[in-house]
Amino acid sequence: MSFGFGYFLLEEGVEMELKVSMREIVSILDEEVPSFTYDSYIYRISAAKGVLGSQLKLLVKPWNSANAAEVAPAVGFIEVNKTENGKISFKIPPRDQWGDDETRAFDEEGKFFSSFIFQLLNAFQSRGLIDLPGQLPVR
Repeated sequence: MSFGFGYFLLEEGVEMELKVSMREIVSILDEEVPSFTYDSYIYRISAAKGVLGSQLKLLVKPWNSANAAEVAPAVGFIEVNKTENGKISFKIPPRDQWGDDETRAFDEEGKFFSSFIFQLLNAFQSRGLIDLPGQLPVR
């Protein structure tokens, strides 16, 4: 994987507007994220806070794929907000806005979360939600 670009995304963040409803983005995440892997780990997301139907803050956590046990605190988070025009603002804030070092505990260099971001962007592309020049490398 081109971790240089992954580091850039972690430092600068990712923000996009998607032409889907809140219900659709939650459904997409529920369908796609369980298939994301990194070495012997899988990803799980959980709600940290939100406003029903209009705003969510989701934590991304690593789990051991062998025994389905959470192995570390959250490695990053996602913010999903309904915009005034009915679209979704999908944001992964820059690392310096995460608020504490706990979100960096799993992998200091960010490889785990970078891979998650790349897999998520690839999933969005495969569903026609965004347009990338090609698939991003996830390893």
